[in-house]
Amino acid sequence: MGDISDMMYECAIQLEIEEAKEQEDLDRRLEEKIWTTEEGQKIPLNEMSDEHIKNCISYFSRKRLVNCERTETRLKKWKTVWKDELKRRGYTDV
Repeated sequence: MGDISDMMYECAIQLEIEEAKEQEDLDRRLEEKIWTTEEGQKIPLNEMSDEHIKNCISYFSRKRLVNCERTETRLKKWKTVWKDELKRRGYTDV
C-alpha cells in the first residue's frame, strides 16, 4: 500500500514541477512579448495585426476564462501590453 501512496505523491510533485515550468514559460513569453494563439502558434507582438490585437483585447475583456489569480494577472498585463502597442501604432481610442 505504501508503494502506491509513494507513487501518487511522486506524480503529484512531478505535475507541480511541470506546471511551474509552464507558468515560467508563460511569464517569459509575456516579458518577451510573444503571444501564443489557441492553436499554439507563437507570434511576436510586433508581428500581430492591429485587428488581432483588438480582438484579443475585446475577447479577454468580455470573458473570465479561469479562476486562477496568476493567469488573470497575466491577462491584465497582456491587455496593457496590447493597448500600449496600439497606441505606439497611432491608435488613440484604446
